[in-house]
Amino acid sequence: MSKNAELMTAFQQRQAAERALYQAKNQYASSSNVKRRSELTLADLQALPEEAPVYRAVGRLFLRDTLPVIKKEIHDIIEQNTGEMGKLEKTLTVFQKRFDEADQNVRELAAQQASA
Repeated sequence: MSKNAELMTAFQQRQAAERALYQAKNQYASSSNVKRRSELTLADLQALPEEAPVYRAVGRLFLRDTLPVIKKEIHDIIEQNTGEMGKLEKTLTVFQKRFDEADQNVRELAAQQASA
């Protein structure tokens, strides 16, 4: 395999690792935002009396529900996103290592090609 082909392959691997890292970062940010919004909503709901009428948005429709049911759903969303964020943190470290290795590989190949 020629040096240009090796460099091109290494660069493509770097790009693939960069895309995977970018996608994982976006998923983490999305989960973090959902969790934060849910926490803020739950904090607002804590101030309401238990018999207060609350509504849940379902598409373009609003359904009336009890406050404990809504609070439980929000707690479930927070727990789900917390677990998802833990998994994504591990995934991010793996993708970051892959990207760093691919980037280092490209740099080494480019340096070898420049010196030759």
